[in-house]
Amino acid sequence: MSAAAADSARPGLTLLDRAALADVTRGGLVLAGGAGQGPHTALLTELMCHVLGPAGAVPVVPARDLPGDAWVAHVALRGSPLALSELPPSGLELSEAARALAAHRGVELTAVAGAQVGGMNVVAGALAAHDLGLPVVDGDLAGRSFPGLAQLLLGGTRPVSGPVALQDPRGNAALVECGSITTCERLVEAGCAGLGGWVAMALCLVRAGDLARDGVGGSLTRAWRIGRALAPPVVLDPARLVAATGGEVVFRGTITEARRSAAPARPWAIALEAGTGEVARVDAREQFLAAAVNGRPVATTPDVICLLTDAGTVVDVDTLRPGLTVSIARFTLDPRWYSPAALTHIGPAALGIGPAAAFT
Repeated sequence: MSAAAADSARPGLTLLDRAALADVTRGGLVLAGGAGQGPHTALLTELMCHVLGPAGAVPVVPARDLPGDAWVAHVALRGSPLALSELPPSGLELSEAARALAAHRGVELTAVAGAQVGGMNVVAGALAAHDLGLPVVDGDLAGRSFPGLAQLLLGGTRPVSGPVALQDPRGNAALVECGSITTCERLVEAGCAGLGGWVAMALCLVRAGDLARDGVGGSLTRAWRIGRALAPPVVLDPARLVAATGGEVVFRGTITEARRSAAPARPWAIALEAGTGEVARVDAREQFLAAAVNGRPVATTPDVICLLTDAGTVVDVDTLRPGLTVSIARFTLDPRWYSPAALTHIGPAALGIGPAAAFT
């Protein structure tokens, strides 16, 4: 039985309250795949805590439990982390973007979903849903975070398409219509630059029945389970992690070198060594994209590759350093996201590294 199938057989997350939020956020950092989003995730989590108050909660529902013809919009934050820190969101930008997208299409929303469940966007859907008085869908379009819109897929094969509604923290808004997701990505990036460095966006307005078939179900529940398995105080227990989340620890050792590329667009490598003499290598760009032990590949995107300390703390591309002892953990996605069609969007070549030759 796959990890996804095992998860679906167990009770999932039904209410996102303050207690669940801490676990979901922790799991979201894991599902960020090494992207350096810790401070920004904390900022969004604090905002969500403030919005919820001591006793508030957002209902969490699987897409399959909604009426098949109900409309669901996906939301996310996009842009410069520095700009996000200097001009924090109020919490209303995401819901305003969702409203604008629904109004443009002339439909009424029944629920909201996060576009991707990793990093700071793990709570984006819940923030919008709370303001709109709607439930948040237990699912997303990726099962993790990816760096670009082109990696958000329907059915593991089809990139999402426009229109995309943008909202900035100053009340400015824009609607992007585009023929391809590549063009849409460029226009969204231009919108970020012109609207203060970051934007809230709403996209992929779909019927719940289509989302139940083509989306990644159970993403919030998975983040919640990962977060619970890593909740402090904890000494990282690989067996517990596997049992709770379907993840696995593929190596434990000390970082001996991090050879960052001088060119931001080029991949770079992290070397690790275990006390037994075994060695590992992790290839990275904005995220960890591949891992090998003794030259043998053990994880490659679209797998989620995460570095964890013995205390269960996530180490990302911004916080890793030589001398730190970590475990390399691997989490698989929905099997559809490993098809040849999917790998053209989220495989090693698509994300800027070679195949297994990257480990030589």
